[in-house]
Amino acid sequence: MKKLMIMAALIFAAAGTSFAQRPEHKKIDPKERAEKMSQKMKSDLSLNEDQYAQLLALNTAKAEEREANKDLKKEEMKAKHEAMKLEREAYNANLKEILSEEQYIKFLEMKTEQKGEMRRKHAPRKRMNKEK
Repeated sequence: MKKLMIMAALIFAAAGTSFAQRPEHKKIDPKERAEKMSQKMKSDLSLNEDQYAQLLALNTAKAEEREANKDLKKEEMKAKHEAMKLEREAYNANLKEILSEEQYIKFLEMKTEQKGEMRRKHAPRKRMNKEK
């Protein structure tokens, strides 16, 4: 009986410490996210003030729409995934109008680099044995 109580206490202690080690994610307002993203793009792509204003409006609309669609159910997500693909294409078309040709090429290079970083960052998380 004593051993059982000690084991239970150890399990609860281990579970408690594992939850305590998770980092807290602070919730960022969609407007803040859009401003931060636009500011980074302004510095990385050397945008002028007119381009920055247009980009900020575009990113704000995109961030607010993402926030609104955050709590969709799985079935709705499949349909929304296709809609998001079309929205991404429209966003890129609008971005192409705002940016100069050199800026747009640099933007595409940055996106490719970000995708590579994300793949490297998440690669260790893949399952060892995928069986379907």
